[in-house]
Amino acid sequence: KRRARAKSGGTGAGGEPAQTLSWQDIEGAALCERPRMLLELIAARLTAARRLPAAAALTVRELARAAQLQDAGDQERLVEVALAAERLRFSDEEAAPASLAAVTERGRELLERLNAASQAIA
Repeated sequence: KRRARAKSGGTGAGGEPAQTLSWQDIEGAALCERPRMLLELIAARLTAARRLPAAAALTVRELARAAQLQDAGDQERLVEVALAAERLRFSDEEAAPASLAAVTERGRELLERLNAASQAIA
């Protein structure tokens, strides 16, 4: 199997600029797509804040380890979203909707904390 990669801005397939995701995009997506999309959005926010190197070449596990998050709870949230995205990509089993909803909520919490931190700095 190929290694899972998380995209965080830069260029998309074919070299065109990557599309910036928003929380509204995630809310409108199928439940099984949300962890991957959340991971992309979180990685983009962390890269923009210089708390993560360009993440396009990182596996989801490398991304989770490389992220510079001071709060242990934030690190746990990131790992949870990253591992869910990886499982959905490579597993033959479907994830339970309740599990996906919980991961989506944890990712939303992390996004809110990252947004609050960036606004406090600005």
